[in-house]
Amino acid sequence: MLLGLYNALITPFAIFSQKGSWDPKHFTKKADAPLIWLHAVSVGEVRGIATLAKLLKGHGQIVVSTITKTGLEAAKEVIPFADHHFILPIDTKKNARALVAALKPSLFVLMETDFWPNLLYALKGAGAQIVLANGKLSKTSLKKYKRFPYVAKWVFAPFTAMGVQSERYAADFRKLCPQKITVTGNLKCDTKPLKSIDREALKKACKLTKHIVVIGSTHEGEETLLVKHLESIQDIQIVIVPRHPERFERVAEQLKCGRLSRGEVGGRVLLVDAMGALQKFYQIADIAIVGGSFVKGIGGHNILEPMAFGVPTFFGPYMEAQRDIAHAALSGGGAQQIRAEALQTLTQDHHDMALKGKEIVASLRGGSEKTLNLIDLPLS
Repeated sequence: MLLGLYNALITPFAIFSQKGSWDPKHFTKKADAPLIWLHAVSVGEVRGIATLAKLLKGHGQIVVSTITKTGLEAAKEVIPFADHHFILPIDTKKNARALVAALKPSLFVLMETDFWPNLLYALKGAGAQIVLANGKLSKTSLKKYKRFPYVAKWVFAPFTAMGVQSERYAADFRKLCPQKITVTGNLKCDTKPLKSIDREALKKACKLTKHIVVIGSTHEGEETLLVKHLESIQDIQIVIVPRHPERFERVAEQLKCGRLSRGEVGGRVLLVDAMGALQKFYQIADIAIVGGSFVKGIGGHNILEPMAFGVPTFFGPYMEAQRDIAHAALSGGGAQQIRAEALQTLTQDHHDMALKGKEIVASLRGGSEKTLNLIDLPLS
């Protein structure tokens, strides 16, 4: 009954969804190898599952799906050895059954929160192992599931194993479903740099000669807010990397700043209007400010990435989607949570915080191996 209601609600969206998200003609299944299907929502989740993908390499044929174009590009970059990368079509019964019938997966690993019922039940019907990796629940989702507990049990019933980020999330899941919940830690702590960069060459190319403040993963309203409160600080250059490429033009117009793609580099503020460049700029930063946390409704982004490079890391007051990593960073003295108007403190020495941040990330690694232990290997 619930699946029928769900399909009635989602069908109108399918009419307007993009066609051609996945074409079986572009994929060939190897008859002699089990198929491992990894699914991650977008860029951050794709990067987070990359280490697990490497651990699974050799256990079967690997395919990776995501739901955004930027996620697809990231998947091709960080999991290049996968046999196929594709954007998951909208979760209709027809699409789900067609995908599962074509791929015939032995294992499906879902990264974090993208719970699609038609797909999960099609996988269950085909006898695939279904594993949740890096699981978490937002406060909003938890509240909704607790209000309708039968929906929660229905959504999570197909999973054969569930790995979650922390004891706090484990407690949340245990309130909703009977499955055995395993705390694996945050897989994003296992993310390694794609490759080392020539820091001095990048600085020279971008004419960055002063104290570099990199503001990453920003959303609407954050760029102007943060630049406003940084303008009074002397001897710094600000590098801004927005979260979504469709905002590049708007941000450039708002700030009237230099742009990387056009070679308009140097000056007080530089807009990095290219995808996949944030990690490079974190590596040359003297200070990192992680966006999505200075305006309401986003819930914060991955602060572990700049911390892992030993960069003093700051984030805003709205981190509800990143509660556990924020708590770990703050309790260990590896990052600071501030309001935009307090950004003048960035001129202080934060060497000790940078060292602690790097140590915290190192101590949190190992989630990919723990998740691998949840999987019944070898696959058949």
